[in-house]
Amino acid sequence: MLLNGVNHVAILTHDTDRLAAFYREVFDAEIGSHLEEFDGAVQLTFIRIGQTAELNVFQVAGPDRPSRAASRVARRV
Repeated sequence: MLLNGVNHVAILTHDTDRLAAFYREVFDAEIGSHLEEFDGAVQLTFIRIGQTAELNVFQVAGPDRPSRAASRVARRV
């Protein structure tokens, strides 16, 4: 078997609060730590969706596609 579960999944959003509220209300997810980099231009929020699984939610200010700053932060996490 190649896979027996998922540890985490990274997601980009323009509205972390809305996404977190959805997962909390619908799936009873637990909202974890929130980090900010580059004067708040890149935000990272952890949402626990199971005992061993979480969403790493990135909110990036600016254009619709990920910036270099977001890529650097993602590699460090």
